[in-house]
Amino acid sequence: MMLMLLSIVAYANAASLEQCMVGVWTAWSECISSKHCPLEPVPLDTYSIERTSAWDNGRDRMQDIMNKKLTDRKTMMECIAEGTCPEMRRRPVPGPHPCVDGMAGDVPCLHVHQQSYLDLVQLGYDNLTPGDTNPTGNDVWGWTDPDNLDEYAIIGISGGTSFVRITDPENPFVVGFLRSATTASLWRDMKVIGNFAYVVSEAKGHGLQAFDLTHLRGVNTFTQFTPDAVNKDFGNAHNIVANADSNFVYAVGATQAAADGYPLTCGGGLFAVDVSNPLQPTTAGCFGGDGYSHDAQCVNYHGPDANYQGREICFGFNEDSLTIVDVTDKNNMVMIAKSGYINVGYTHQGWVTEDHEVILLDDEFDEYDEFGTRKLSPFTKTYVWDVRDLAFPTLKSVYVSAETSIDHNQYIIGDYVFQANYESGLRILHIDRSTYELRQVAYFDMFPTRTDIAFNGAWSVYPFFPSGNVAVSSINDGLFIATPDWSAINKLVESGNVYAEQTRTRPVLVSGLDAQCPALSQSIPCVAPILC
Repeated sequence: MMLMLLSIVAYANAASLEQCMVGVWTAWSECISSKHCPLEPVPLDTYSIERTSAWDNGRDRMQDIMNKKLTDRKTMMECIAEGTCPEMRRRPVPGPHPCVDGMAGDVPCLHVHQQSYLDLVQLGYDNLTPGDTNPTGNDVWGWTDPDNLDEYAIIGISGGTSFVRITDPENPFVVGFLRSATTASLWRDMKVIGNFAYVVSEAKGHGLQAFDLTHLRGVNTFTQFTPDAVNKDFGNAHNIVANADSNFVYAVGATQAAADGYPLTCGGGLFAVDVSNPLQPTTAGCFGGDGYSHDAQCVNYHGPDANYQGREICFGFNEDSLTIVDVTDKNNMVMIAKSGYINVGYTHQGWVTEDHEVILLDDEFDEYDEFGTRKLSPFTKTYVWDVRDLAFPTLKSVYVSAETSIDHNQYIIGDYVFQANYESGLRILHIDRSTYELRQVAYFDMFPTRTDIAFNGAWSVYPFFPSGNVAVSSINDGLFIATPDWSAINKLVESGNVYAEQTRTRPVLVSGLDAQCPALSQSIPCVAPILC
């Protein structure tokens, strides 16, 4: 790797005269394994929780997290405006960049190449929704046109939803924008069934937007879209869950009350909407027996538990528990299990393996103690559960990363998990099914300014495109399209080694608005002993 020992470097992109001035590199760090070994093992105890819809401390944690996100964003915007954090004014380097010597453009990487990057304005959000003083990116999903195999990234922004054709990943084309139904919000979520996208938001009164994705076909000029159908039986919702095999979507985290005109919000639990006719999304029932559900995955079950084969099962991540519900009968949804674990902070999201035997769960608040202050060892953790017996989920292992960042959303393909972990970006892990252990095999850190316990960087990831390209959404920057190097990843997996690296960083001293900076972080592989 080329060593750049410069006291000050001035870097100007050809498209901009504004400069980014950076300081000297720090010394290389010690060799650090990607797997952290805690001084005390993370407990694996699990326990059944009383089945009640009553208010619990998870709701308070949720409000605390939402307030922290809003505060983090406000603080960042203020320091950018005041010029006191020049590093936050950096603009990612666009265009394709192979991952070479630990860098893809200005993005620290391991076995992941950058194809392209689009900021929030390029994504079509140049006319801000009134009151949106801090525009942000949020969730991301995808659609592949069954007729011509064009691939589209669908990314949520505070003021609406952007649709981006990425068939040519190096030259993405923003087809159009669907504005928020009401106001702007930091939280927006979307899922796809067939040729329709379904969008919800924490914006009050938003409801469900249904959008026919075939409107994108053949469009070569930017278009302002409108929804093809709506369901206003609920107002806000935190997330939306989709089961393509049953033609049902489930709004979760809908909390506007009867006093606001929404009598069927199920206490924030599973709100089932039949979309077998996507132009008439019809409320079919709800489950509030465990109160608020932050997120879920719903499947037509084909796992090993003979009691539920062929049933529609939802795995709920319900603030303080993994909650499993049989939702086959929408008029009589039945809880199967409600399981807790030691050191729970806020049970946030997770995903089940394709054989429905293992769930990976992320906790968005276990980097903090019960008083909401940072722990002494705030390392990213992934909880690996055996769910072969749906009534008795068992926590088998906890992977502790060397990264000190908050985990957010993750999805599984085969034996690989794709995680969006805020300031540490996209992390790809390999699952050893024989031991329930995880190993990091690739990463793409689109927030190279730092890695800390804060709500910046990667919000979510969509890894399901047939091309193998991956869409990653950034709260601060917009949309990245990346491609894993599977040859290098498979070689690392086959070696049995645990990846380790040394890193060094350099500060941004002065940065003009939206200036493009050179690399702020570098890494080189090394060998470190694994002590756990």
